[in-house]
Amino acid sequence: MAIQNPILIVFSIISLNLAYSQESINDTKIIRAAFEKQVSIIDSFFTSKPLFLDRQDFHDSPTKEIFRLYKHTSFSLSYDIQRTNSIISPFVAVVHVTFKILNNGFIKSESYSTISSEYSHDWWHTTKKSCFRDTIFQDAGSSPISLTINYAFQDNHWVYKSVSTDPPVAYGYYNDDWSSEENIKWLQAFRGQ
Repeated sequence: MAIQNPILIVFSIISLNLAYSQESINDTKIIRAAFEKQVSIIDSFFTSKPLFLDRQDFHDSPTKEIFRLYKHTSFSLSYDIQRTNSIISPFVAVVHVTFKILNNGFIKSESYSTISSEYSHDWWHTTKKSCFRDTIFQDAGSSPISLTINYAFQDNHWVYKSVSTDPPVAYGYYNDDWSSEENIKWLQAFRGQ
């Protein structure tokens, strides 16, 4: 079978490729706009200077636990979206938030000292109630901390995947406390709720 009109076939192929490319560009713009809505939620969350309750087991405490609130201030935010080769997650994205932490472990009358000479400046509350009553936050001299929040585009929407900290030791502040009643708002913001 001979090709009847090779110019028409080549023109059709070029037209199809251009149409596909334009559709891909439009899809990418929609995907980016959807992620920028998520970034806006995270930006609003950090603008509110959110608190995070750190609870730790501590056998020397009269209540066997200690508490401290961290207030997150002076933040900066950046994000990126990358195309992948994955069929399930054709795009991944990351939000980087860097902030300064203030804490409320400075009022001796409401707090419990860890007693150790190494931590003689380190005061913790022995109850949630006393911790939330203490509204005086001070800079503990810590370096800025960064959160990296990871997402994947799956089934036509962005899905929160994980969060990590830099420096990694800062994860000790947050570790298993993400889903506590007092801190669930963090995960809700990361999930776009």
